[in-house]
Amino acid sequence: MLNNIRITLLQPSFLILAAGLAAMNASAQEADISGLLIPERISETPSPVSSPEREALVHLRYTVKADGSTSDIEILDGFYNALFADAATKAVATWTYKPATLNGKAIDWLNNEYVMAFRLPGEEEASISPPVMAGYNQIIELMSADKNEQAIEKLEAMLSDKNTVKTLFDHAFLNDALSAANLGASRFHQALAASKRATVVPGRIRSTISAPAVNSGDSQDLLTEDLMEGALRKRFFLSATLNQSLDALETFDRLQSQVTVPADDLIREQAAAIRQRLVSPDALGLVAGLVDTHWSYLPARRIFAVTDVKGQLASIDVHCQRRNAQLAFESDVEWALPDSWGDCSLTFNGDAGTEFTLYEFSE
Repeated sequence: MLNNIRITLLQPSFLILAAGLAAMNASAQEADISGLLIPERISETPSPVSSPEREALVHLRYTVKADGSTSDIEILDGFYNALFADAATKAVATWTYKPATLNGKAIDWLNNEYVMAFRLPGEEEASISPPVMAGYNQIIELMSADKNEQAIEKLEAMLSDKNTVKTLFDHAFLNDALSAANLGASRFHQALAASKRATVVPGRIRSTISAPAVNSGDSQDLLTEDLMEGALRKRFFLSATLNQSLDALETFDRLQSQVTVPADDLIREQAAAIRQRLVSPDALGLVAGLVDTHWSYLPARRIFAVTDVKGQLASIDVHCQRRNAQLAFESDVEWALPDSWGDCSLTFNGDAGTEFTLYEFSE
């Protein structure tokens, strides 16, 4: 907890979270990041699953320690059972790295992320399985009749049925449909969450939280090229609509790397407007919503505040390259993330369905 490093701003009812004098002195040698090098993976030992009957996807987060080993391995999300969770965790535990260094000295590097895929052999061309297709035809009928809520219920039931959905393609395909159904029901936050699951890329390592992930190993998309283009356009639209700027721009760049986006395509104009907004000194604002009991976000700026809470927020987890923290939530409080912590992501925790306004400031 960082409740001992708070000072009052001139603005009424606002506070700022900053590193206290002791913390500032302790991290003074970290202030100059010009000599910083991120970790580089040296070895990868797979952890196979004996006689798998289904495919799986496991999204992990872990620390690369100063000695090149990994620790603090946790599972964030995915499409898996206990067997695959255990295999993925054991695999990451064996990885070795050339550690991150600061001015030549090895340091711990926190919150690396990796999406591990387990695929069945012999699957040359992705296709929808017969049980999923049968259910999907019913979903199309519901959505065509503007019965999106019923479609959402059926899709969520199918996705949780391990006897029906066994391949990564089916998992991604149904999540893309779930995104569309939530969009039709004007549930934008739920639609974006499903869209992210549909468009996740296995084999991508994210060592710098605010920078695009890099491919390593199995980086094959879960959807076919034509379906992926539509899914990425949907994800961009949702991220842009919800003012989640970094995700929108990363999605646009990924779309451009896969297909030719016409010069007169409206998506180009929208991406340019987002880039302009990010370099503006004006405050950035968005309405956020907890899906289930949490919501994760990549901030575009290092100072943020939360207002207009409808529901209950309990805490904010801060995951940075070189520091972790948990903040007890306070309304109308302004927090600043020290530069010495590196790039950060935020996870807001509270009651499901809680909505709030998040503001980000350049100074």
